[in-house]
Amino acid sequence: MNPRSTLRTIVLTGLCLLGLTSTASAQEQFRAPTWSRVTGSAGLRLASDNLGVGLGARAGYTLPQGIYVGGQTDYFFGENSLSALSFMAEGGYDFGVVENLVLRPVLLLGLVDISVDNCSSCGATEVDVGLGGQAYYYITPQLNVGGELRVLFGGADFFVLGGHVGTTL
Repeated sequence: MNPRSTLRTIVLTGLCLLGLTSTASAQEQFRAPTWSRVTGSAGLRLASDNLGVGLGARAGYTLPQGIYVGGQTDYFFGENSLSALSFMAEGGYDFGVVENLVLRPVLLLGLVDISVDNCSSCGATEVDVGLGGQAYYYITPQLNVGGELRVLFGGADFFVLGGHVGTTL
């Protein structure tokens, strides 16, 4: 390894360590209000691929380190005799961006049951995975409002845009 390459490696390593320490101090400064707490929310959803308007609910727990583990269910009323019911496990990390704002990127895994009215052989239950993001704005320490965007793929491919009202215990 030549001296120039060694110097570059040392400088890059130092910058990475500096970034990690400043990230750690920023996390302490803006500790998410969800850490070490149970959260729950419910709200309206809008899905692509003729699934239309729906209702959904979510609940989970955020560990003291900011790691979120939870689950959600959604029912989409659909269009053209189509409807869907989903049950998803989700995991993510809660970032306290500012004092009252939490951003949570999530990974999802679960089942989506798509059905067609008056046709028992037309529906299907699929295993889906997904990526998403949620935002929570805390009006009070226990009451939040927010939104979400997620993309599901695997058996049933569609995206969901939602809004919610929730609580943190």
